[in-house]
Amino acid sequence: MNTQVTVLTLEEILTRWKLLHGWEPLSGIATATTPGLDDMLTAVIDSWYYTMLAALEPELLPQGEFAAAAAAWQSGAVCASVRVPPQCLRPVSVKLGSWSAPAPVREQSAELTLRQHNPFTAATGRSPVAMRRPDGTLALYPGICGDDDRIESLTGVPAPEKGVYRLTPAMLAAMADNELINNLHKINRL
Repeated sequence: MNTQVTVLTLEEILTRWKLLHGWEPLSGIATATTPGLDDMLTAVIDSWYYTMLAALEPELLPQGEFAAAAAAWQSGAVCASVRVPPQCLRPVSVKLGSWSAPAPVREQSAELTLRQHNPFTAATGRSPVAMRRPDGTLALYPGICGDDDRIESLTGVPAPEKGVYRLTPAMLAAMADNELINNLHKINRL
């Protein structure tokens, strides 16, 4: 899914955050008497940003392609494993070259794992399964079919970069949702 992404620098997101959360307009005197305000707000913004990347549904987040940096190997008779690169915070879908469709990444479960060992319920190239293990690697079913089988696609949510904020419309809307704006709406309704 292609979602429009707005890229902001730290200075740009600080300006927007201050405006949306009632820190602007500050007079020069107020700014001078609030040392460390930008550092405090930067910590708040970074925490908010990471929470958004970790908690929102993947289709509401920026996504990237990480296949070139991922490594796959056969780890069992029916399973392949993929090491997710560190620049991918949350893998969303994966596709091996031998599969006809990508598999959405799900959290590992005993029930889903057991299904892969039953020939009647096991994943196929037309209906593959990808599970995220607790160690962060992915278990892929069915596994690698040949020596030339490779990761064709691995989409995911990029990990945060210092001073760079990739925001989707849903994230921009969430940034504006705060007590100041809610209180202004209440006041204007009276």
